[in-house]
Amino acid sequence: MINIRVAEPDDAPEMARVIVDTWFAAHEGQVPVEKFRQRREQWGYAESEQGWRRILGEGRDGSSQAWVATSDGRVIAVAAGEILGGGVAEVGALYVDVPYQRSGTGRRLITAVIDHYRGVAISKLDIAVLAANQPARTFYERLGGREAGTREDPEGLEIIYSWDLDAE
Repeated sequence: MINIRVAEPDDAPEMARVIVDTWFAAHEGQVPVEKFRQRREQWGYAESEQGWRRILGEGRDGSSQAWVATSDGRVIAVAAGEILGGGVAEVGALYVDVPYQRSGTGRRLITAVIDHYRGVAISKLDIAVLAANQPARTFYERLGGREAGTREDPEGLEIIYSWDLDAE
């Protein structure tokens, strides 16, 4: 059984594992080779865990929130969002461990994120994805995300998908 809940600082090691493993699996061939190599050299479980511990410790002001999906007590997916102001929030991370992709876990997790932000009077939710990441783009489109623009990221062009939470 898969459960969705708010992330706690003790989840940081497993969150790091999911995000690091999934990022490298998803983005090989999507990110320029040199950027991918640099990421591999500079970022791993320890760096990701440290970042999550900081975020989970600081995020209690209400502007940032992280969630995990668990199965048998193990973290299998991670989402994190932040209120930007003006009724807008952005999902900065949504990663589903490779063995659980296409299982409905990502859909359940993003639905929990949408429900949360709708409940705190957010009217628009954005998520950016690398333009080269066609599987993620298809996923967001199937969930009702609409292309709302682009932005440059050091790892490549990103497409911004938006959900109008007042209309859904």
